Amino acid sequence: MDEPQRRQCAELRRRLPPDDSDGLPTAEMVVRFLRATKFSLDERHRDPARRQDPLAERMLQRHVRWRRQWRPDQVVAADCPNALRSGAGRLLGVGPRGNPVVWAQAGRWNPGDYELDEFVRYCAFFMAEGERRMREHGTSTGIFLIDVAGWELGYIKHLDKIKVLVDVVQNQYPERLERALLVNVPFIFLAAWKIISPLLDPVTREKVYFISAAELETTLARFMTPEITPKQYGGGGLYEHSDLPGQYVLPPPQGKQRLSDVDGGDRSSESGSDDDDFHEVLDPSFFGLPAAAATT
Repeated sequence: MDEPQRRQCAELRRRLPPDDSDGLPTAEMVVRFLRATKFSLDERHRDPARRQDPLAERMLQRHVRWRRQWRPDQVVAADCPNALRSGAGRLLGVGPRGNPVVWAQAGRWNPGDYELDEFVRYCAFFMAEGERRMREHGTSTGIFLIDVAGWELGYIKHLDKIKVLVDVVQNQYPERLERALLVNVPFIFLAAWKIISPLLDPVTREKVYFISAAELETTLARFMTPEITPKQYGGGGLYEHSDLPGQYVLPPPQGKQRLSDVDGGDRSSESGSDDDDFHEVLDPSFFGLPAAAATT
């Protein structure tokens, strides 16, 4: 940061209420939210057409309220069981520059199986774990690999959950997105994109890339190592429908079945099962998470 930017940080911090017992907002948050608004305390949202959006000060105040309500760093697997059980989201690891990579599979999304509050916790769960990986590897941004295969027309009925995802990534964790790489995009998704894209501010939209089959391997190689790239995308990673680390295999996305035990015990069902099965399904290795992050 240059000297004028440091003065802007100090001024924003001065305007905010004093820290309370949870230490919010942190100095890092102040810098990041100012960067999201181009270090201008008096400039409105980056998109001039959205004049109702808040200043940097109000954005940060809103985030502090959101963080105190949802406590993202304290969310555990048991707080979002139905969303996690689908396997729609997983952390693959970190890329060659230390950026954590989240893999989202539209064909496994089950938005009708849980309420909006659970989806907020689900999004916070992955973003908070992503931030932990960033700190461990000295980076500040992450990669979203979004496989749109299996997108259903009915998903647009869950626009409230899509808005939550946009809000969490764009407004609660600004300046954390390096790239969003959309692969295997079916034609029917393009109609949904006309509804989703206006929710994104211009800077976020510039980070979204639609990757063709011809560009797939070379593009992923820029952001992911072969060891974490799933085999179906040309890598050597273990994340494939029939080859997962740990105790479980992942069924095909059609039907959104439950996980099956490798030893032969079929637990697939549309309606879920008892608590013992639930705890087994939440094996942390399935989500790419360490045991402590998923169970404590």
